[in-house]
Amino acid sequence: DLNKIWKEIQHTFLILKDWHEDHEFYHKIGYLITSNTKSLQDIFALSKRKIDGRGITKKEFKSELDMYIKESIDLSKIDYKNSFELSYKNDRESKFIWKLLLLFNVESVRKNGEQTQWFPFEKFKFNGKGKDPWSLEHIHAQLSKGMQNQKDWKEWLSLHLTSIKTLGDGNDDLREEMEKALGKERLERIEFEEIQRKVIDKLSAHDNSEYVHSIANLALLNMSDNTALSNSTFDVKRNRIIEMDKKGQFIPFCTKMVFLKYYTPSESNQLHFWGEPDRKAYIDAINDKLKHYLGDVISIEMEAE
Repeated sequence: DLNKIWKEIQHTFLILKDWHEDHEFYHKIGYLITSNTKSLQDIFALSKRKIDGRGITKKEFKSELDMYIKESIDLSKIDYKNSFELSYKNDRESKFIWKLLLLFNVESVRKNGEQTQWFPFEKFKFNGKGKDPWSLEHIHAQLSKGMQNQKDWKEWLSLHLTSIKTLGDGNDDLREEMEKALGKERLERIEFEEIQRKVIDKLSAHDNSEYVHSIANLALLNMSDNTALSNSTFDVKRNRIIEMDKKGQFIPFCTKMVFLKYYTPSESNQLHFWGEPDRKAYIDAINDKLKHYLGDVISIEMEAE
């Protein structure tokens, strides 16, 4: 019966339209699909499910969505103890952190204001080339992963020269050393690595370095196509994020907040570094926004010891 089929199509369309226009359903269903936790078909089938011979209510449907979201970031699935054991280097845990930070971004937008902001899933998922650009990267890098050639070394030095200049007096020797290296036709690896060590030392908070691969030092960033930038310190990445924002480019809400030091109390704020107060404030913000879904709070007790 074509008439019956057409009515089913109309009914399905109206259901999807209702979800898209409902601020809460839009964000919860959007997260589940974007994180590959559930497909739209799975969620639609859930909405048609019968309970004791009757259709599922809106309240029951929302409760089921919440359960799926909780399961997607269930810390017990990875034998979690504290954020130091959630490692960027472990593929399984890295995927888990990516989901957790995506949810942090989605929930932050959903809860920000009087339902006036909507997380732009289409911009998050695609960068115009059909690729997913938002990968998990270090907020402050202390490594040289993938930097194997002159071009990368010189670009890294050039990116960090501006930051060293802004530090002011007492860094003239290092600045001159960097400028001299940049002017060389051929820069030796050992010379680059020695200068890099000095630069990182200047632009790093001198505290526990065990945090490097933990969630407290990770964000969703769009720098994986630039090796030098991906390996840069907090200050260099902060300048690039501000550049992108000025050009009107999309940046995930929480990533922008991290590099603007939004979560860090003013009395603990220092512009050039990503230090222990920043990391603690960041984790506190994640716990606060995701408390409805997290069974146990994310802890950085190990760093405080």
